[in-house]
Amino acid sequence: MFLHEDIAYFCGLIASDGSFGEMGDRTIKFVNTEIALHERVREICETCFQYSPKRRLNEKYFESLLRQGVRALSLQDCHSTYINNRLLCDSLRSIESRLLELPNYMVAAWLRGMFDGDGGVRETASSPQVI
Repeated sequence: MFLHEDIAYFCGLIASDGSFGEMGDRTIKFVNTEIALHERVREICETCFQYSPKRRLNEKYFESLLRQGVRALSLQDCHSTYINNRLLCDSLRSIESRLLELPNYMVAAWLRGMFDGDGGVRETASSPQVI
């Protein structure tokens, strides 16, 4: 199997600002405020997999308290891009699980994706974030 650097970059974006979910789940989600990154996700999906993901504008929750204990006065638009293809999702999860077995240039592409996102990765919602 040939693995393109763009796919490793894509996996880095998902690790940083998305959710791979569990093997067998049919959805992978990417969440970010930068439209250019969503466009890059779409471009990689369409070029490498002939699949067009769906993007949606997320609701804004002004009533939620920020970490500082206050409510936000303004919020940036935040979008979610959904990949709803079980075979594609499981394939991407398999690549992610074998990341350290990939050649250095592929790990570098994954790191570029991770840092183009928010630069942090966590295994679960309750685990500490690694930056």
